[in-house]
Amino acid sequence: ISTAMGSPILGNPDASVTIVEFGDYQCEQCYRWFHTTKPAIVENYIDTDKVNLVFVDLAFLGRDSPKAAQATYCAEDQGKYWEYHDILYNSQENRIDNGWANSERLKAFAFSLGLDMELFDSCLESGKYQKRVQHNIA
Repeated sequence: ISTAMGSPILGNPDASVTIVEFGDYQCEQCYRWFHTTKPAIVENYIDTDKVNLVFVDLAFLGRDSPKAAQATYCAEDQGKYWEYHDILYNSQENRIDNGWANSERLKAFAFSLGLDMELFDSCLESGKYQKRVQHNIA
């Protein structure tokens, strides 16, 4: 499995174990894992340097999913990948493509994190990370 096109590493890059999570920001099971399982993994394994985690997009559930995944990499350009990732899973509504992850909301999430909006908007609108997300899905 190649994780080179996935997220930045969460945790110690030198940890002997890497957890690879495949997910979609509109996935209800992914939302549940984020809120019920991941916190204990972070506390017991990632924060103790035993493992690290890489998120790989499987953004296929709706038309907003690939754009949401692209937005995380636009946030990564400004050093806020994991903060943006978290805001998506904390804001998820359990209806696919009901507007919670449309471009307007994705930009509002970036604004709430204090990102440079001109940079973020141009990144998102240009499709800069479209191929990266498509690669991860494939």
